[in-house]
Amino acid sequence: MSESWVKSTEQGTLLRVRVSPRAKASRVEGVYGDELRIRLKAPPVDGKANTELVRFVAGQLGCAPSRVRLTGGMTSRSKLLEISDIGSEQVAARLHPAGE
Repeated sequence: MSESWVKSTEQGTLLRVRVSPRAKASRVEGVYGDELRIRLKAPPVDGKANTELVRFVAGQLGCAPSRVRLTGGMTSRSKLLEISDIGSEQVAARLHPAGE
């Protein structure tokens, strides 16, 4: 699987996401360019959207939130997540929206 929004590293996987806060529910929206679009229920205030993003991605991957770390884009809609000990193919398979 060759997805441009996931990349294998020695520690696990890098994941590029584009978030849209204040959605009705948190969900994976689709792949747009080299980013995975995720809608988040949380507002972009006081780091709430970042916390929700980490929690949501960890839940989708079935891992502890401590294995998902926000490494870039703290105040941007485009973000970079580092996921430890999970391969890029597994991340892509679990986060890829149905029908794409």
